[in-house]
Amino acid sequence: MAGDLATTALALVAVCALAAAALRLLGRRSRRRAGALQVVAQLGVDGRRSVVVIEAAGRCFLVGMGEGPMSLLAELDPKEVAAAQARAETAAPKSVLGEALKRVLLGTRSAP
Repeated sequence: MAGDLATTALALVAVCALAAAALRLLGRRSRRRAGALQVVAQLGVDGRRSVVVIEAAGRCFLVGMGEGPMSLLAELDPKEVAAAQARAETAAPKSVLGEALKRVLLGTRSAP
């Protein structure tokens, strides 16, 4: 009886160790993938819709999201997005997304 308990406890420890190793391996894989895709800015339009600036492989995209499929609204210049981010961090509270929307919707360029 004591031998059965020890065998069961040893099997439980082995299963837990295997599960922990699998979770670490899967966690490393998902982090590598996430590095290639980054949400730069997000703005909620209403309770169910939002616009997002996404950076992927050195390119930036303005994407509309809602109840249906995502929609590509525009491809943005990565240099302009980076400049807008820098201005937003150092100046008045302007958003990267607000500047991108202004440029795309109004056809204007913000001052450097």
